[in-house]
Amino acid sequence: MARFTTEEALAFISAMSLTLKGKVGFKWMVEKLSALSEYIESLAAENDVLRGRLAECAPHEETTSVCIESASAEDLSDVLEVENRAFAGDPDIEILVRDLLGDPTAQPLVSLLAREAGRPIGHIMFTAVHINGSEREVRASILAPLAVVPERQRQGIGGRLIERGLGMLDASGVELVFVLGHPAYYPQFGFEPAGALGLAAPFPIPDDHADAWMVRTLRHGVLDGAHGTVVCAESMNKAQYWRE
Repeated sequence: MARFTTEEALAFISAMSLTLKGKVGFKWMVEKLSALSEYIESLAAENDVLRGRLAECAPHEETTSVCIESASAEDLSDVLEVENRAFAGDPDIEILVRDLLGDPTAQPLVSLLAREAGRPIGHIMFTAVHINGSEREVRASILAPLAVVPERQRQGIGGRLIERGLGMLDASGVELVFVLGHPAYYPQFGFEPAGALGLAAPFPIPDDHADAWMVRTLRHGVLDGAHGTVVCAESMNKAQYWRE
């Protein structure tokens, strides 16, 4: 790809003026204009990468910032702190998180931890699933759980965790992402009712909550031939985790 320095760009602008005056050939100007266009596109791509990196630690308030990072084994206590505070100490949630982290059938998984000024404030997990009865093999994951500490809820932390996780899954080749959650919340991230698309939940969902079982496509056309019943990790394959 042709690249322009600042000096070359200024020279090109000057040459355009000469072209308009009939002193430089029109063909030469077109060639240079094409090269300049490619250069501008390359700058835009570089800016997109930079914005993505800055978003990982985007400022929340003047004196604090929120950073989202992959959670490691050393972060387990912080992860469980977030989960317990968000779910008011529900013992099932801590058991689920611990079990999923050690469950080989949940792999590959994504576990992300949000911190603000070093303090854990949010956590999200995506674990592997497969579709029983599908006409073709589909790489898929399920989002569960998503947790944000009470004082930071309804402030966009959960959304940032979802978007970061979806981006990582997309980059890794995952094609579908499922969730059992609030039907007024998840559609803003591209989720839609899964049952109507022929993708059944691991456990029956009551008709009046059918829209809570949702899927997000990460690949165009992936739903062609993809239908059946979702089978999740063994740790999550328990009825108490499938009540919305």
